[in-house]
Amino acid sequence: MNPNTTWQRHLFGGCPNRVPALQPIVTAEVNRVLALLNTTSEFELDNTRRVRALDLIGRINEHAKYAIDTQVERYFETANEFAPYRNRNQMSAEEYNELVTTMRAFAAQYTSEYLNAAYSMYLQTYNTYYMAGYRDAYTNRAKTKLAEWSAEPSYQVDEYPLNTEWDLSLAEGGRLNLISSVTSPNGVTMGKISIPGNNSLVLSKTITTRIQPDFGFIQMVFPYDAEVMINGRAVTPAYVPADTLTAGEAMTTRFALMIDQASWTEGENRIQMTIPNTSTQAFDLCLSLQLVMDRERLATAVPVETVKLVSNPSWTVSSFNPETGEQSPAAAVAASGFGNDKANILDLENTTASPIWVNESAARSDNLVFETSFDVATTFREGFIDMVAPQTATVYLNGVEIATAEEFYYEDQPRVLFQPDTN
Repeated sequence: MNPNTTWQRHLFGGCPNRVPALQPIVTAEVNRVLALLNTTSEFELDNTRRVRALDLIGRINEHAKYAIDTQVERYFETANEFAPYRNRNQMSAEEYNELVTTMRAFAAQYTSEYLNAAYSMYLQTYNTYYMAGYRDAYTNRAKTKLAEWSAEPSYQVDEYPLNTEWDLSLAEGGRLNLISSVTSPNGVTMGKISIPGNNSLVLSKTITTRIQPDFGFIQMVFPYDAEVMINGRAVTPAYVPADTLTAGEAMTTRFALMIDQASWTEGENRIQMTIPNTSTQAFDLCLSLQLVMDRERLATAVPVETVKLVSNPSWTVSSFNPETGEQSPAAAVAASGFGNDKANILDLENTTASPIWVNESAARSDNLVFETSFDVATTFREGFIDMVAPQTATVYLNGVEIATAEEFYYEDQPRVLFQPDTN
């Protein structure tokens, strides 16, 4: 890039055609890395080299985007062809910025391809390795890059460690020992059971999910491969060695068996496994199933539920004494002297709420605090508070003030009470 570089005869056209000409170079470099990945089995390349290859593909595409962005920005700053537009006597700053924005958008048609390719590689590393519980500099970098781009997935992981809620039996008969629990160095908790020699453990579990899982992992420590069926179909999971229960002992390697989205369904999912022990000695099996689901998809799948909470004597009311600073909680009482028909309260004509107050014979009746507690067992979307009070009310939710000194009004002819809406 030099002052004589032009937009149409050098960067995006002409013999150099630099930006479009970069694409086959990038493709060739990426294909060299892919060839290495595609010509070796998962057992010939260890995790480090495999995730390093994915990271390299991401970096190649990132660098291509950076190279184009740099060339475009230097063109704006130094190209003789663009000098008249940099001259504020010929073009205003607003017009200049609009032109630059348009030209950047044109260049983005080329850079977006590289950015998407880099994102795809980092997401693959994140889903396949980071979520499997494998950690190294490359999986951590993938997570960091996705977070930097505000693209890190938000997953809910439902875990089902092997326990008595699974259906278990030995293919050749025999008695199973009690199930214990074990946690791997990277924090994966699994159920542990011993499989006798020359026998197979047959296990199954049915799980109901609100949405189709994005993917799943069978976290397993065992020296022999398992036969896996999901929803009646045999699957061949990809094995990802993640960590070892005991350092230096290969027999205690935890493998994450990844099962892709196509194997799962919304609603009822059934997993069946046969785990053979072809040795003459017993071996311990450690196992857990993890189902991974996107939180945003889960939230949209939650049905809308309207829950109404109304005032009644089950509430607590506290009177505050400003002279002593003391607050005295007590059960609320029905406000027999309320003296207002619900039919005269705007928007509360048909409410089942009861007017409540403090027992005035036992406490002061100014500076009252009314409280109730409730559980939200689903995703909260919005809420409204309809209320009337003698003068003003301040509202707190979980200790946070959400409405301050809300005022109430009324008319006498005819008598109508007006109340603010707090949402």
